[in-house]
Amino acid sequence: MSRAPRWLSSSEFHTTYGISLLADVVESPDKAFLVALLQPVAEHYRDITLYALRVEVRHVKEATDDGEKFLRKLGIKDFTAEVRHKLELDALIQLFTKPEWIDDYGGDAWGEIAKTCKVLESLLPVTKMNLTKVISSIDRLNDLEHNNALYLSEYSEFDLLDALETKARKDVEARTIFSKSCPDVRKVASAYRGVLQ
Repeated sequence: MSRAPRWLSSSEFHTTYGISLLADVVESPDKAFLVALLQPVAEHYRDITLYALRVEVRHVKEATDDGEKFLRKLGIKDFTAEVRHKLELDALIQLFTKPEWIDDYGGDAWGEIAKTCKVLESLLPVTKMNLTKVISSIDRLNDLEHNNALYLSEYSEFDLLDALETKARKDVEARTIFSKSCPDVRKVASAYRGVLQ
């Protein structure tokens, strides 16, 4: 069985948004540097989301009338934790979207999370050309809920909802985001201070 990934850090969250503030103002060598900084963050978001999906899909038998049938379609006879933690995104998308889930289990919400993770995965590796699309996918993952809560809240070392609310406030200055970003993003932001104001 796969081990749980390290939880999302406040620095990774703020680094993503710091890079988004810089993406349109930095010049080519610095943009390549931002791409390199975002790559491990994007992979970590994907890994955390895959882990969360593989944990949640354990409910497919009790939360659906036809989950057993869909498991058989996928060639799965014994739905153990070891099997769940090897499921790929396409199988997870099917398991969350094809059988009718009981509302209490949030199958539709998890289906949307799986689809958004698939979009992020399809964009990897991060390039200068897809940088803003990767950031948009991460931003979408930060906003997705299941059963009345942000799914990433369970997998974050910080208060994700509070961080999202702070980021969304009109009076929050870029330096607040940069101050919580990784040191390398802070250095790039410092070099472009005049452009960012």
